[in-house]
Amino acid sequence: MTVAYLRAVLPDHQVWVTPTYQHAFGKHLTAFEHRLHMAQLAFATTDPYVVVSDLEATLGGESRTIRLVDALDARYPELPLTLVVGSDILPELPRWLEVERLLARVNLFVLRRAGFPCDDPRTRGPAFPQLSSSEIRQRIATAGTEPCRDLIPRAVLNHIEAHRLYGSTSS
Repeated sequence: MTVAYLRAVLPDHQVWVTPTYQHAFGKHLTAFEHRLHMAQLAFATTDPYVVVSDLEATLGGESRTIRLVDALDARYPELPLTLVVGSDILPELPRWLEVERLLARVNLFVLRRAGFPCDDPRTRGPAFPQLSSSEIRQRIATAGTEPCRDLIPRAVLNHIEAHRLYGSTSS
């Protein structure tokens, strides 16, 4: 997802990037500190339109979107919240904690993902490529960071290499 695209479709918003602290469905994650730092590196050149937050770590424990929304509500009660998700996530929504309360509290903005057709009326924009973070991690594990140089900011790739994340070695 590009900042330019989000600026075009959500011009009056500030975008918060909040890496998951502990995946609610048991998915193995790289250490939070690395994922937070990579998000900071990825958005380092943007203006204050994008905020990278460690709020999930402050909340601790299992990450649940409703907990994040409640925390943001407590800190910024005057702000309307829009949750941006990909169309690939929609089938998982029924598994989310207190999903009805969550959807009553936020505006849901669904981005089209290639390979995940969606006729939900909240779906917007052209489809993003059918490329997932899992695929990128797999590419790095099997071929190093070079095949991803056009997909990921150089600073993030440098961090991945320096810390040998995802099975990488320096290219």
